[in-house]
Amino acid sequence: MMSNKLYIESLLNLLEKDDYVIERNDLFLVNLYTMLLSLNNNNYSLLNILEEEKLIKILLIKLNNLKVKIQLKRKEKEINSFSDEIKDLFIKNEKIFSRYISDKDEFFSIIDSKDPFVITSFIDRITKEEMKKENMIEERNTIREDIISIILNNKYNVIDNKIFISQDNMNDYVISINDFLDIFSYLLNDNNYVDIYKRENSNNSHKELINNIIKLTNEKNYSKDNCDRVFIPLILTYILPSINYNNIRTNDFIIENIKISDLYSIANKNINDEMTAKWNNVSIPNEYLFKKICEMVNRGMYYFNDDKFILEYVDNKISDFKLSIDIEKMKLFLIENLELYNQLEKC
Repeated sequence: MMSNKLYIESLLNLLEKDDYVIERNDLFLVNLYTMLLSLNNNNYSLLNILEEEKLIKILLIKLNNLKVKIQLKRKEKEINSFSDEIKDLFIKNEKIFSRYISDKDEFFSIIDSKDPFVITSFIDRITKEEMKKENMIEERNTIREDIISIILNNKYNVIDNKIFISQDNMNDYVISINDFLDIFSYLLNDNNYVDIYKRENSNNSHKELINNIIKLTNEKNYSKDNCDRVFIPLILTYILPSINYNNIRTNDFIIENIKISDLYSIANKNINDEMTAKWNNVSIPNEYLFKKICEMVNRGMYYFNDDKFILEYVDNKISDFKLSIDIEKMKLFLIENLELYNQLEKC
């Protein structure tokens, strides 16, 4: 297990070096899932879980019907056609069925065997897994909602295969790594994310980032080549609950859009601070800016465009606030705040 201090140091190395490799560890994996959780932005509910349960039941019923057709010695053409129908259903919903059937080749091989005993054995195995999940749907959904409500706004760590999430004036919320990954396995299905921006290129960049993160969840090592752009929002998501906005320098951020009503309110305060972001000549206080950044990060409203990291808050695809920063300057911003975070960990 990598300690929190060593993990922070590895992130610093990742930012400061031209080349790097981070070995797979549970904390980094949880960070990836936490990012996906923000990018999903609650676009998943108990209704989705119930629909997925219906689908796996349909698949199991079809498998049983296939077995019966084979036992009744139906015509080969009919059996083959029905086998293809089951395969098509699986392919169409593979990302859902993967929670129950991890090996597609094995599944297709069992179908092609046309052996009633082999098919029955497989049905029994998957049915047990399906019933186990079904019996715990309400409980698992409650756990899922509890974690969503706290993990993005609080510090967390991984110790001995368990995730410990800090809570104000309460004991840490604790869940095992395996349960966490299982409950949030839906985050690995890119169909559970929606387009949020009006511009197609912004949505494409947003979707590309999501798919890169999903891909990384299966990697054994993380290097510059496969996660150079992923680690920026990853680190930001991880350290955000610990950042003191009074101590940060934000003048490298460029505000591209802001609500007129907010701008007037800020301008009337006559703030003049060279270390904060600006809208034309108006200094935007860190308190306001940091609140916006937290909201955009927690709701996964960010993407990359050329050499810039962009955070853009949208409501019904209308842009309310947009912030951009050069990627290299963003790295420096994270390095400064990671060092502050590291100092806090030593206290």
